[in-house]
Amino acid sequence: MSNFAGGVIVVLLLIFNVWLYFFVPASMATERGRSPVAWVIVGLLLTPFAAIIALVFLGGTPGTPPSGLRKS
Repeated sequence: MSNFAGGVIVVLLLIFNVWLYFFVPASMATERGRSPVAWVIVGLLLTPFAAIIALVFLGGTPGTPPSGLRKS
């Protein structure tokens, strides 16, 4: 593998990790009316998969409309 191809793979993996660790839990938390910062920290301390699974099972906060019914 050339140095260029290796560098491209490293950059793509870095972008994927940033997306997985920061953007996915933060956007899921925001959609559910929860603190995005807190859930990013949970994802960093545990794993992003644990944060995502917890957000799915916890659902939205009381008073938060379901995702499909929310006004833009």
